[in-house]
Amino acid sequence: RDGSPFARKYFRVSDKRRKKILNRVFSISTKRPTGIPEIHSYRLHGSTLELRTKYIEGAHVSLDELSFEILKKWKCEDFVHGDLSPSNIVHDGEDFWFIDWLPDLESYQGTPHYASDEVFRGKHSSDSDEYALRKIIGEF
Repeated sequence: RDGSPFARKYFRVSDKRRKKILNRVFSISTKRPTGIPEIHSYRLHGSTLELRTKYIEGAHVSLDELSFEILKKWKCEDFVHGDLSPSNIVHDGEDFWFIDWLPDLESYQGTPHYASDEVFRGKHSSDSDEYALRKIIGEF
């Protein structure tokens, strides 16, 4: 965070994947999946995507409080996070927030310790989100 009321993330975007990635970001900004911070803005700077989202002030959570309800909601909302890890789950005192989702679900990115085999092949899905969440909860 840089003192602004939003969080910034930067992603490399290939020319080949540009349209698909921008479509995913646009879709998420309009659908607003459950527990995903609002997107303030996004833009391309050459081959770099700058994504600005609502900054969530809070603490990382004790995951025994967390259920798989969020995965059911995301499946209905056709949303895949792509990088679930303890550092990407925050509680602001009232709600759980799932930050730092991936705009590109067809390239390897994410936190290796929580990634399923399919993620290493560049295939993120609701199953890979479930794998990560099970691994996170198993550690607590």
